[in-house]
Amino acid sequence: MGQGLELLFKKGQSYLSRNIEKQIVSLAPPQHDLPVPLPILSNYLAGTLITLLKWWLDHNMPYTPQRMDEIFQQLVMPGVRAALLKE
Repeated sequence: MGQGLELLFKKGQSYLSRNIEKQIVSLAPPQHDLPVPLPILSNYLAGTLITLLKWWLDHNMPYTPQRMDEIFQQLVMPGVRAALLKE
């Protein structure tokens, strides 16, 4: 992958991470004392999404965007729920 595309993905991950963090704040319990620090969780999710997007593009988009969203949700939502709930 070229440097320009790598920079685009890096900027995209940063943008996604900030927006994911905002979404998580709206979903988090009121005390916001999360088991996993919010910046770590949002960066992890953004990185996972970017990695999945790269895979999808590298493999000539074998699935529809809707199916890729379903796959992403199946992969990450159990971890997100665990990260938002205190045991």
